[in-house]
Amino acid sequence: MSPSLPIPDFQDAPQNLLRDEIFGIIEKIKIKYDPNIIGMVSYIPTFFDFGSIFQYKASDRLSVLRSVKSNFLNIAKQAESSLEKMDAINKPNIHLFITRIVIQNVPGKSGTSKKSTFYPDGTLEIQTVFEDSLNCQYYLEKKIIQTLNEFRPLQGAEIPVKVPAADAPAFVAAAPVAAAPAQVQSPASFTPTPIPTQAPVTASVVAPTTAQSAQFIDLSIPSYPNGAWETLKNDIVNSLKPIKIDNSILPGPPFDAQLGVDWASVPLSGADFNAVLRSMKTNIPNISKQIVPAIQKLEEFRKPMIADFMVSIVFQNVAGKQSASKKAFLSAEGALIIQVPFEDALNCSYYFEKKITSGLQEFAPPSSAPAAKITSPVVETPSPVVAPPVVVAQPTPVMQPTYSVPQPQQPKPAAVYVPHYSTQPQAVVAPPTPAPAPVVVQPIVKEPPKPKGRVEMEFKPNIEDFNQLFLIREIDYFLQKMVIVDEKDQPFGVPIYIDWASVMVYPSAIKQNTIIRNVNLAIYRLLRDIVVAVKMACTDFGNRDNVVEYLRSVTIQNMQGSSSSLKKVVYEDGHLIVQTIFEDFGNCGLYFDSKVIQALQSRPSTPTPKKPEAIVIIKEEVDIRYRAHKSVVNKDGQQYTPSCDVECDWASFSHKAYEGTNIENNIISLSNNIFVDLHQSILSFNKDEIEILMKEITHIKFSQATPGKTIFDKRTTTMADNGVLTITTTFEDRNEGFKTFKEKLRQLFTARLYKVQIRDTLVPALKEMIDLAVKIQYKANFLDNIPVTPFADYSSKVIFDWQVVDKESLENQVNFYKALTDNLKTTATFAKVLDGAIRDICSYDVGKNEFVNCTTFILRDIIRAKEEVVKNTTPSTWEFSACFHGPALSTNKSTLTTLFKETLSVAFPCAIQDTFPLIDELVEDLESSTGKKVPVVINYDSWRNVESFRDDTTSYKSIKDIVVNVPRRGLGAIMDLVKDEIVKEEYNKKVNKIIIVCDPSNKVEASRSKDPNVLGKLVNGELTFTLNFRDAKSGTTKSWDYQLELMLQTRPLKIQRAINKAKMSLDEVTKKFSALIGKQVPVSVDYNGFINDSHFIVDLEEEVYTKVISSFAHLLTKGWIDNGPAAELLTYDTVKKSIQNQMTNLKFVINCASSQKENYEFSFNGTEFIAGLNLNSACKVELKEWRLEMERMFKLRDLRLREEIAVRVDLSQSKKAIDAVIGRPVQLEIDWESLIRNADFLCNLNDYCKVIHVFSEDISMELSTKYGFGRCVEYTEIQAFVQNNLSKIVICAGNSLSGVDISYDKSSKTIKVSVGIKVLYKQIQANTNNYESYGRQIENVMGLRMMMIQGYIKRNNPPAIEDAKSRLREAVEMDVSLEIEWSSIIDHPSFNKIVEFVPVLKNIVSLSAQLNPLVKLCRENFEAKAQLKAVRNYTIIVDGSSRVDEGEFDTNKFGVDWAKVSWKAPPARDHIVVTVNLESIIKTSPHDLSIEDKIEFLVTPDKAIERFNRKEDLENREHDRRMAERRHNEQMRADERLADAARDRNRELERLNRNLTRRY
Repeated sequence: MSPSLPIPDFQDAPQNLLRDEIFGIIEKIKIKYDPNIIGMVSYIPTFFDFGSIFQYKASDRLSVLRSVKSNFLNIAKQAESSLEKMDAINKPNIHLFITRIVIQNVPGKSGTSKKSTFYPDGTLEIQTVFEDSLNCQYYLEKKIIQTLNEFRPLQGAEIPVKVPAADAPAFVAAAPVAAAPAQVQSPASFTPTPIPTQAPVTASVVAPTTAQSAQFIDLSIPSYPNGAWETLKNDIVNSLKPIKIDNSILPGPPFDAQLGVDWASVPLSGADFNAVLRSMKTNIPNISKQIVPAIQKLEEFRKPMIADFMVSIVFQNVAGKQSASKKAFLSAEGALIIQVPFEDALNCSYYFEKKITSGLQEFAPPSSAPAAKITSPVVETPSPVVAPPVVVAQPTPVMQPTYSVPQPQQPKPAAVYVPHYSTQPQAVVAPPTPAPAPVVVQPIVKEPPKPKGRVEMEFKPNIEDFNQLFLIREIDYFLQKMVIVDEKDQPFGVPIYIDWASVMVYPSAIKQNTIIRNVNLAIYRLLRDIVVAVKMACTDFGNRDNVVEYLRSVTIQNMQGSSSSLKKVVYEDGHLIVQTIFEDFGNCGLYFDSKVIQALQSRPSTPTPKKPEAIVIIKEEVDIRYRAHKSVVNKDGQQYTPSCDVECDWASFSHKAYEGTNIENNIISLSNNIFVDLHQSILSFNKDEIEILMKEITHIKFSQATPGKTIFDKRTTTMADNGVLTITTTFEDRNEGFKTFKEKLRQLFTARLYKVQIRDTLVPALKEMIDLAVKIQYKANFLDNIPVTPFADYSSKVIFDWQVVDKESLENQVNFYKALTDNLKTTATFAKVLDGAIRDICSYDVGKNEFVNCTTFILRDIIRAKEEVVKNTTPSTWEFSACFHGPALSTNKSTLTTLFKETLSVAFPCAIQDTFPLIDELVEDLESSTGKKVPVVINYDSWRNVESFRDDTTSYKSIKDIVVNVPRRGLGAIMDLVKDEIVKEEYNKKVNKIIIVCDPSNKVEASRSKDPNVLGKLVNGELTFTLNFRDAKSGTTKSWDYQLELMLQTRPLKIQRAINKAKMSLDEVTKKFSALIGKQVPVSVDYNGFINDSHFIVDLEEEVYTKVISSFAHLLTKGWIDNGPAAELLTYDTVKKSIQNQMTNLKFVINCASSQKENYEFSFNGTEFIAGLNLNSACKVELKEWRLEMERMFKLRDLRLREEIAVRVDLSQSKKAIDAVIGRPVQLEIDWESLIRNADFLCNLNDYCKVIHVFSEDISMELSTKYGFGRCVEYTEIQAFVQNNLSKIVICAGNSLSGVDISYDKSSKTIKVSVGIKVLYKQIQANTNNYESYGRQIENVMGLRMMMIQGYIKRNNPPAIEDAKSRLREAVEMDVSLEIEWSSIIDHPSFNKIVEFVPVLKNIVSLSAQLNPLVKLCRENFEAKAQLKAVRNYTIIVDGSSRVDEGEFDTNKFGVDWAKVSWKAPPARDHIVVTVNLESIIKTSPHDLSIEDKIEFLVTPDKAIERFNRKEDLENREHDRRMAERRHNEQMRADERLADAARDRNRELERLNRNLTRRY
């Protein structure tokens, strides 16, 4: 029977009403026992603990009761389903021992409060949170099933009696359990009789499982014949150290769990034991470390049971390498068997902790008593020997839950296993009682204190990982800086240790790193609490001396696991051991101050001081952490961390935006990560660079970034010139605040190294270069004597300003500084430009006097090259603002030198001194050309003291033009002219000195308008050139050749030399001209008329007047002698005689004023023929054809024309050809007078002779070709007609614009051809070989068209008809008649409109061949062949009106729609008529009329339709194939275009990348 629960009275009607409704629901719930197990039909009683409702206020109970009413039934259903779904092996235990189900409310809404417990008295208690009405019923089934599966009955427990259900049907069973005798006490003795049933399988009662036996294990140590195996075995045996199990691990007295190996399992892995034994040696210690944490994770109620039965631990080898073969279980003999696949030496030791815990959880105790334990020796204080009383064993009480009303629910003890050591003590045999000894009081002797320290804790882990070394360095520094002090803050020499052996126990590297990190982050606060606790313990004046004297060390020890119960403080032998769980970072450092005080057994006399605020502790910790990394060296003794101070800028955290965000908590973790990146970035440099960085970094400061949104990265690093390294980051961002610093710091340090190189190497080298440049020797001054300031002690100062570069990003800074180190070298462009400029200005006496005062040079780098500037900021300071990091400096040497000279106001005298060597060069050049050294003297005083010029700051720029460029350009005439021997001789004879003078008044005017304003004067060998000062300054002057020739008087000499040379050419051309005329005709030139004229001797240059003198023979040769048309005149006898009679000599005359209207003017002076030329034309040597002028002057046209007609026209060939074509002689007559009088012919002055030949010879010859009479008289009957009706052909000149007009006079039998002279070339020659121009007109005027048509039909139609008839005979196997009806077509008006009828006739004749495919039709269609045998006649008719239209049929269904086939006189079927439109035949030849299809449709229409459908299907398929192929090709082209576009984009991106790479 199950005990019932009390019924409450809530003293409230609504609550009592809900209570009654809940009872109503409970009465309806019927959860059955399994009748196959208990042998009857019975229901499990279900209750609700109303006592749990009284924990609430009266006002809150109503809502909880409503939730109970709503969810109770569903929870009960989950309990019922859990009884069905639980493990079948444990189901008999549950159904035999369960007595009731109690559902209980738990205050709150936490899902973790949902629990299920099975008590030894048979109560299944289900706890849930009814306050959460929506979720209280969820996920309870899994918890209930787990609880039921874990239940194991107690030793000797009785099976409760079940009450059969009153309304249950009769249950047939052999022996119901309810009637069992009372002595049945355990499930093991319960064996019900099987129930008879027809089902093939029935549920059977399964006895509770018991622990496995370990009798098969062989722990005897073997002896191996192999020495290596024996050594490994001995090593294994030596490593099997017992594991001490104290009350912190399992309750009860402590004992030693012995370790053993099942040596009989070693051979399971093969004959070679070496690999297995070696794996055992390596992995057994690692697995042993996981045993204690696994035991600690057991459920609390199971620990006493395990403590009773567990005696030893045995490692057993399993064959294979499967991880699934890893197992652990506790045997009935108390041995924890751990089965390991030792063949997998790498992985066999992993993940055993969970398997050991699971194996112990599943342990079911046997009926036998636990084995005896091996306990560790315990030191006990001596006491008198007294016989202990004999304790009688009491029966084991059964735990059961209590439920009361209306008191609040009391905390109930957990369902636990009752340990043997508390209820079943071992029997003790009383020893003999000795006689009592006298009591002696011993004096209390105080043990002297032991030395401070703990040597075994000096162990340090051997770690090479950089991050772990960083963390351990901080931990060690904390241990050094945290000092144990007394109540007066006086240290008393107690060291603090970390038990690294307890920390470095994790096999997983990730887990190990996590633990070290947790130690690093938690150690300071833990040590701080310990120090404060020891200080508070010292305030207990009674215990103060004990603490100070006997406290030897403080050790922080890590405990594996995360249970808070592992946190302890142990005080043993003067060593204060603080045990904590660093796996639980949030809990590992809490609540140790009281435990330390308690362990030291002190009672502080002062209250515990209030802990400072978190920010204060963080500041203290951060300050210590930052000092932990000073001057750290690596294995090679290289220091890689700065020795400077490190601080955190706490003022940057005080911004209002950060209030309440607690970003200070992130400082440690973020700054640690940044520190690691800092150190690693330093180590990335070589040894020398690291030493430089250690000197450069003078201070490190961490700062918080300013609040607010920005597109830029707030994580920055900067390093000031004084060495202060500022690291700014977003401490509020715990995940991203430490990232990207490694690369930023590396770039920052790289930039700093470049800056050091610039500061310590490059800038001093520039200073030395400047000093040497200033001390260069200056040049001599031949014009003025100026004293020079002493410069031997000159010393400069060079400063480089890199502020602009420091504002760039770090990546750009590295690139910029790298470029700066290249561009600031003394071999770079800037240094060379600066050195050259300084050396240049200091080479002048005036320049050195001014530049010696400049001692400071500031080099300021800028970003934009376009803004480069150099300026003199103070009298002693020069500032160079330039893009020094660019590829090249834009300022060159000449620009910088000019700037120095202009700024120091020495440009004017320096420019004068620069001209001295250039004048010497000019003298040398003149000497090399003339062979005589003539000094050139520049009169400087004539212009350098002009006030307006001297005071102009930019006037120095024109000094070189005045002194050098203008004289060189002007005197260049000497070097050019002396190439002529006449000039050279006169120059060397008359010139001894050249003087250049500038006229400041600018009054010099040139002799000629085209010459420069320069005047020359030659007096006593001194050649003086005077020019305007204005022209000299502008540098705009030309050669002074005319003035030089004028002074030397060389031009008349050159003209006379040219005349002498031209005389030979005139003699030669006279001979040629006389031979052409046929008699002696002298050629002469009137030189006296122009050589002394000013237009000739003054205005013309040498090459022009020389060309004029030598050109006359050339003009005559090109104009007449060698000119084809002009020379051809003399081939006519009448023309030649006329010229000989009119001309005796030829003379050339020059008009110097060029006043002639025409460039050439011809005239007669008696028989002297004069050719007059303008001087302008003579200078250009203009050529002209003389033929027209000769015809006009000598009146030669009519003579030439008449001789051409009489002598050179030949018509014999044309007449023979015409006679041959016509077949008899025909008179050919040319009307020459009509041509000569024709107005168009009279206007032709150039090729009138050619017109005569075309008019006569070409026209007559064209009449004889096939395009004239040839085609017209093709047939004999037509030729005979022409012979009888043609006797004469006349060609005359006319005005026809069409070319040729032909007319016929029948009475005189004469054809007249009228030729249009105006269009002779345009039309007639273009229409050559054109029948329409000649033959068609002859055909029309003589009426030859019908005769030509009939002649064509007569000769071409019969063969085509006969061929078609033979094919028809082959088709129908009989003779048939075939004809074309010509009479209806050749007389039809539509046919008569056709000009070119031959192609149409040819198409009509070919129509008969369209019947040839009937052969194929008759072979394929026998029915059609039978029908066609009845057809005797076939007629082809050409419809001139083009009325045939078969468009009512489908397009091309049975051939073209302009031809049809029909019966001539239906219903008679013996005559087929084929009718074709004339219009279609004109347009195109009948390519395929498909007559066979039309005839097939006429005689057998059904078969014709069938054939057409097949043909159409074939065409459709072919069309689809072509379209598919077209679409495929288009798609391929589209894909190719896309691929080409992608390749173009990739090439463009590669080009951009290459450009960017080269740029940066």
